[in-house]
Amino acid sequence: MCCSTGKKEGFPIERFDLHSSLGFLFVNTAFQAKQNLTALFQKEGFDATIDQFVVMGALMGKKGISQKHIAQICCKNESNLARILKGMESKGLIYRQKGEDARSRNVFLSDEGQMLYACLAPIAESYMAQVLGDLSIEERQVLARLVLHIREKLE
Repeated sequence: MCCSTGKKEGFPIERFDLHSSLGFLFVNTAFQAKQNLTALFQKEGFDATIDQFVVMGALMGKKGISQKHIAQICCKNESNLARILKGMESKGLIYRQKGEDARSRNVFLSDEGQMLYACLAPIAESYMAQVLGDLSIEERQVLARLVLHIREKLE
């Protein structure tokens, strides 16, 4: 690509429409869903973010896992996850204990975190049912397959 003209060989930049590009649509849709669901949680009286909800989901039913493993499950970088966990710990949603390695600490979902997750999960499920309500089961399956295919290409 030539930086001075902004053109790639055979691809005039004027034809690129950011707002209709798939990358923009994915990011924008995910952001909007995250904002809407966080607002629903707050409307229902729960002080939780989507990031915290995702971490609680990763910890549900587990007997403590490392921060590194949580980061992988939740697709978060470790510094962002550390910030999320700090907020969750201050709310009493998680606790940490030393792991097998003296330097590592495993993260556990507290009883309060389990109860909060049990309250939030139906809200999230209802929201997604509403958002996807116009799609048939077959369309949902196709959509899921396509998104997973794209995600695999990114990895």
